Amino acid sequence: TEKCGLGLVAKEDISQGEFVIEYVGE
Repeated sequence: TEKCGLGLVAKEDISQGEFVIEYVGE
């Protein structure tokens, strides 16, 4: 659904399937 996502916060909008260069999690 549109309300579900990757569970991360980004400075810019990320489209579905777009490559994420850096991921920093806790």
